[in-house]
Amino acid sequence: GLTTGMTCAILIFLWISDEFSFDKFHEKESQLFQIMTSFHVSGSTDVTEATSGVLAETLLNEFPEIEYAETVYEPSNSSILSVKDNSFRALGLYSGENFFNMFSYDLIQGNREDIMLVENSIVISNSLAQKLFNTTIDVLGNVVELNNDKQLIISGVFDDVPANSSIQFEFVLPYSMMIRENPDIHAWGQNYFKTFLIIKDGSNIPDLNHKISQLFREKTNSATSELFVRPYAHQHLYNTYENGVLSGGRITVVRLFSVIAVLILTIACINFMNLSTAAASKRLKEIWLKKAIGAGYRSLIVEFLCEAFMFSFMALIVSVLLVSNLLPYFNEFIGKSVQLFPNLNLILFLLFVTFITTLLSGLYPAIYFSGAKHADIFRNKFKFSSGESGIRRGLVIFQYAVSIILIISIIGIHRQMEYIAGRDQGYRKENVIYFENEGEVRNKMQAFISELKEIPGVLNASSTAWNFISSRASAGGVDWEGKQPDDNVIFEVQQVNFDLIETLGIEVKEGRSFNENYMTDNTAIIFNEAAIDVMGLDEPVGKTVNVWGAERQIVGVVKDFHFESIHEKINPLFFILYPANSRIIMVRIAGDLEHEVTANIGNLYSQFNPKYPFEYHYLDQDFHNQYITEKRTAGLTGFFSGIVILISSLGLFGLALYSAERRTKEIGIRKVNGAKIWEVMAMLNMDFVKWVVIAFMVAAPVAWYAMNRWLQNFAYRTDLSWWIFALAGVIALGIALLTVSWQSWHAARRNPVEALRYE
Repeated sequence: GLTTGMTCAILIFLWISDEFSFDKFHEKESQLFQIMTSFHVSGSTDVTEATSGVLAETLLNEFPEIEYAETVYEPSNSSILSVKDNSFRALGLYSGENFFNMFSYDLIQGNREDIMLVENSIVISNSLAQKLFNTTIDVLGNVVELNNDKQLIISGVFDDVPANSSIQFEFVLPYSMMIRENPDIHAWGQNYFKTFLIIKDGSNIPDLNHKISQLFREKTNSATSELFVRPYAHQHLYNTYENGVLSGGRITVVRLFSVIAVLILTIACINFMNLSTAAASKRLKEIWLKKAIGAGYRSLIVEFLCEAFMFSFMALIVSVLLVSNLLPYFNEFIGKSVQLFPNLNLILFLLFVTFITTLLSGLYPAIYFSGAKHADIFRNKFKFSSGESGIRRGLVIFQYAVSIILIISIIGIHRQMEYIAGRDQGYRKENVIYFENEGEVRNKMQAFISELKEIPGVLNASSTAWNFISSRASAGGVDWEGKQPDDNVIFEVQQVNFDLIETLGIEVKEGRSFNENYMTDNTAIIFNEAAIDVMGLDEPVGKTVNVWGAERQIVGVVKDFHFESIHEKINPLFFILYPANSRIIMVRIAGDLEHEVTANIGNLYSQFNPKYPFEYHYLDQDFHNQYITEKRTAGLTGFFSGIVILISSLGLFGLALYSAERRTKEIGIRKVNGAKIWEVMAMLNMDFVKWVVIAFMVAAPVAWYAMNRWLQNFAYRTDLSWWIFALAGVIALGIALLTVSWQSWHAARRNPVEALRYE
């Protein structure tokens, strides 16, 4: 039990350590901040990372407390880098010349001070250099081709970005290159970028926030938005805001498993302490003899503690061996690459665990039995006090209360995951693949889509600017009849092609979808139900709204569908017809012809784009990947809950064994007087059943509160039905009875003659 508890505690510690290590490797981590935008809309406040591209240089020029400021743009899609016949997809970003001065990504080749000064330059990772050139030596000055149309010169090579970096990339391009190609987006109000700062030590952060917001209002004339800075290293753990206020994030999961680790270790120690006390009761004459020949109170305590330390240290050694063997499987499950050694924090943690385990498991029996009186021991009159029995019962109740809480949590989390998987999303995501329209596919997109539809097994095809999982755009600037002056509604925007609504099976509630037979549809607009509700429009089809200064007629209203995670409520959204900007092609295929159809789509893609590899994604898989954190949380909670139940059962089994041994004579006398086996079993089991019932009464309200708090993270969630609690109680009771009944049955079957000849 002790070994199992320590093993779980070490695994959880490794996971937690990795979570806290994110973005802490930067040399200027304490000075590194990110600009966040808070904007008030529809009576609430939202927070986003999106900022203007011109913000960084403005702040650097205006405020002396800012040492560095850089704009970063992360494209949602990968790019193709080529050297001769070697072509690879890689994920990159755009930034300015001080990027490597702010962030401590190790440069292997190149000068950190001027690495990004050349406009047509590129800085690549060590592994990307190996792929492109089959070497990492002397690659500076070589030319690579970006997306088969731009020649770039390598100005630096950096070591691969560590796994505990929130930003993952394989190459960096100058931000000036992007602005040269898209000058319109480098302006106030064009919020496509992230802004990072190095703030000088000693600066007043609240004062800086106030000055930055004031500057922003002057530049944009916005009365509903303000800016503030947050520590860059906080983005991994503290990234959830409710109504503009930081409310948590992954730190909630970290705290959950911290509690689980403490509970597992505590329960293991409780078991050890209970069983040590029970085992030590057989050593009363040994204790008396040692006292009789001069052993003092202190020396007996030291002896018990040394024995406890020996067991704890042995358990620790076995735990480390177990962890080293389990770690590859654990890493695969959690999606990380944590290492056991070298890790100074882990060594300190192991020593601390051993010390605490020794104290918890050894101190109580040491003090209790070392204080026994000589006469009581010698005359066999040493009895356990009611207080000692009460402590033991309390500890067992605590163990099973924790077990019941975890059982309820497992069932509740599983129910929510099933609810997510089974909830009608409002569109059909199954058997839909999507991919980027690059190269000639982008230039001849309508012809490509037409040929796509001719492939046997392709049911429909279209294109959209954003997929329905992660990337999306939002905007205000929509006016309608009856709009109040203070209605500042932010709409999600989908720029689409013909047949997109049909391809995804989105249901049209009123009006119609976009249709090629209507020449005026390039000025039409389609809203979802949430948008119509916010605008308060009755009979909206046929009415006109003003979007970004242009009149658009409402031709349809679609039923609400989940274009975001189920964590979020369905927000107002509109579709506009804009094929030229719809960069993602979506294809619905026949499920029974999946492999054949995707192969034929790949062949068609290669005909249009011979230099581009065909890479596609399944929409339903990406949808379910949104909840990978919840799935891993559920899996880990289930695993460690099983460990808690196992350890609790070990303790219960040991106590049942001890109880049966203490009542050997009583059992013998009862059997001589005619007691049946089942009556003896019922007598022995009754105490443990009472403990489990009390544990359930303690655990149920705690579990209800905890699960309600967790479910608040979802805008759409299942209910906590009464049967979940009843099932958890039955499971806990069943486990307890199975654990205890074996020993009870064994004790009840003993020959009463043997029982009465006990001594």
